[in-house]
Amino acid sequence: MKAKELIKMLEGFEDFDIKLTVHRRLSDEALKHLTYPYPYENIHTELELDDIGYSDNVVCLGCEI
Repeated sequence: MKAKELIKMLEGFEDFDIKLTVHRRLSDEALKHLTYPYPYENIHTELELDDIGYSDNVVCLGCEI
């Protein structure tokens, strides 16, 4: 995805908070032990700007989990 595509998608939402959810797929073995077998563990975190690679024209985003 290009940064300008993300900027366009967020146009008009400048005052909104950004929430990030990481969906980690559970193993078949882990699903057997759940009362409701939802195949993902959802981890809520915050988006961080890790680095800007000017030579490669890359914006690196990350999150802490």
